[in-house]
Amino acid sequence: MKISTVDTKAVQSVLTEAFDMTFALYFKTHSYHWNVRSPDFHSAHTMLKWQYDALWDSLDEIAERFRGFDLAAPTTVPSVSALPYGTSKEAMFQDLLRDHESLIAVLRVSIGKLGEAGDEAGADFLTGRLADHEKTAWMLRAST
Repeated sequence: MKISTVDTKAVQSVLTEAFDMTFALYFKTHSYHWNVRSPDFHSAHTMLKWQYDALWDSLDEIAERFRGFDLAAPTTVPSVSALPYGTSKEAMFQDLLRDHESLIAVLRVSIGKLGEAGDEAGADFLTGRLADHEKTAWMLRAST
């Protein structure tokens, strides 16, 4: 059974917010990967690569959720602020941690919204995204 037009709009709103926040976090993580400087450069550089690769893959999955509802996948890049050059690894990781924690908070609310809209599969998908962001937040906390 197809969900209602009103519920589809709710799904679209949730997916758009998740996509925009994830894209901004992807770009920031990739930029930090390019510019990190630290005595433990190799491990920081590798960890950031793992993180931006996972974020990039999740963007594809979010776009496919749009298409599953016959909605257009995003065709614009969300606004991304310039990042300061020369930021310490610790400051970079703390900045990324704040963004992951913000996304975690949004996802917790969004899971409920999708459940209310009748999109249980979407709620399950976002639950997986939530678990990934919680794991990354833990790794960032443990690395500073």
